[in-house]
Amino acid sequence: MVLLEVQGLTKRFGGLTAVNDVNFTVIERDMMGVIGPNGAGKTTLYNMVSGFLKPTKGRVFYKGENVTNLKPHELTFKGLVRTFQNNNLFQEMTVFKNVLVAHQHHSKDMLRRPLFASFAVWKKDRQNIEQKIMKILGYMGLTPFKNEMAKNLPHGLQRALGIAIASATDPELLLLDEPLTGMNPQEVITMTGLINGLREKGITIMVVEHNMKAIMKLCNRIVVLNFGKKIAEGSPMEIQNNKEVIEAYLGAEELR
Repeated sequence: MVLLEVQGLTKRFGGLTAVNDVNFTVIERDMMGVIGPNGAGKTTLYNMVSGFLKPTKGRVFYKGENVTNLKPHELTFKGLVRTFQNNNLFQEMTVFKNVLVAHQHHSKDMLRRPLFASFAVWKKDRQNIEQKIMKILGYMGLTPFKNEMAKNLPHGLQRALGIAIASATDPELLLLDEPLTGMNPQEVITMTGLINGLREKGITIMVVEHNMKAIMKLCNRIVVLNFGKKIAEGSPMEIQNNKEVIEAYLGAEELR
């Protein structure tokens, strides 16, 4: 099943074309990478797909529905969720409350909750939510830090918390924006394992990342951007051997 389809997506800022006529599809349970040199248009592409930027031209379809003009929170309710390059956290709140806020404000579960519920229903609902949050924290390795302020977490755990927050909204398609940035080799191994696990749980994933070694291991398909245009799409092996991609990265060794 095609979960996401991007048709002719283009974004211009004055005389600058940041993304130019990009097309691709994401199949359910794909792990699709989006790579390219700095300034290739990857973040702009993500911003359009996730509703943070309106495209100059082109359309975005999610599960067959034209969602081009929907706002980010509307896309979240539909199951399309993204993380950010910078750690978009509530720095003065605990790890647990960060995930709780995300669940309460964005989860599809909120739509099913009655407006006026008895205390017993409310209490049971709260217990279920807390159990769900603890399960997410446990999976991401954050249980020992549940009462720690987000600002006090080391970088790797802050990245994990960002993904935990996104997970609390019940995503069907998760857009990860450089989840491995700034991590040491052991943190990269841990995080790639967690991302693989999310896919095994049934979440379809797109990932923008500069760590080529990790992206080649993680993804079954890769889209390559350069100067805003898609120059290649294929398996990791096909991308590593694509002459235009090698040229864009100034050498085959950069892709390994």
